[in-house]
Amino acid sequence: MAGYRGIRVFYYIRLTGWLTVLFLVGKLFFWLIKGFFELVAMLMDCLTSRPQPPIIRFVSDEERGSLVRVGTVDNLRSATTLQRSSVPVVKDISLPVPEIASSLLPASTNSFLSWRKQWDDLMEYSGPEVPDARERIEQLLHLWRISPPDGWQRGVDPQLLGKRYRRGDFQNPQAGEHTIEFEILQRHFEEVDFLGYHLVDGINAVPLSRDPQGGRRGNVEADMVLLLEKNGQYVMAVCEVKATANNAWFAAVENLRQLRLFSVSESARSLFHQRNQQLTLPSTLPFIACVIAPEEFYCHVGQKNNARLEVIRLLDRFAIMTGYTALLTVLDSSHKRVKMLE
Repeated sequence: MAGYRGIRVFYYIRLTGWLTVLFLVGKLFFWLIKGFFELVAMLMDCLTSRPQPPIIRFVSDEERGSLVRVGTVDNLRSATTLQRSSVPVVKDISLPVPEIASSLLPASTNSFLSWRKQWDDLMEYSGPEVPDARERIEQLLHLWRISPPDGWQRGVDPQLLGKRYRRGDFQNPQAGEHTIEFEILQRHFEEVDFLGYHLVDGINAVPLSRDPQGGRRGNVEADMVLLLEKNGQYVMAVCEVKATANNAWFAAVENLRQLRLFSVSESARSLFHQRNQQLTLPSTLPFIACVIAPEEFYCHVGQKNNARLEVIRLLDRFAIMTGYTALLTVLDSSHKRVKMLE
């Protein structure tokens, strides 16, 4: 009997030992697996971390083609966050910019009106979410690389050489977008802090194209184009102004279309040289694009808030892939400033 008990104790101890070993091995295996996945996550973060996006795009007549100059601003944390207390320092680098000649496109897209309509199709949608957002972003990047087909170019309209606020409601601007434009261009022009820059000049209702067929279907107009200055550095801003209509996706895509035409329009890029001949402006001025709207425009529950999240992805990828910067900004009327959307 004693021998039988001894055998049971022996096997019990042996079983306990094996269970302990299995537990320790299992625990070691668990920590190894956990460490492996943490290492993979760290590597993915490193590989997918966003490089510092450029904020200023330089294009000169000599450089337009295979190379362009891109100016970046120090202390830019992302396309939606700016360290306002720092002074930007412009750096120059060169990047290849592939373009697709319009003559290589299918006949159905080989016209300015068709090219313009493709932008319309990508900016418009119904429902609370941007449908197929990732696919739309890639299509927009592809469309950006397509040179606008000929027939849209226009010279400087003499009307653009006059007063800053050009709309017919100067005495009593309409509520909404016109009021925002009036506050920036007239009421608070001398006081506005625009992303840390001060306003030198500006004008609204700036036509960037003409309808090749003589109508209005091919028109593209920037709500405002501004000339900014800080510490002797000048920057142009192509602006899309919003109050309540549409959403941030619609506004951003419209702004990118404006920027695309502005980037290849000699008359548009020389506008402030003609308006400010008393200033010694560089022959080539850098430029950015920005949507200007009240903060609630971006954050209203539903479609507007959902669109904002997708636009941030769009503009981050756009800056990385093209070298241009387009920003979402907020008009803070009480403090007379235009600041980055946070």
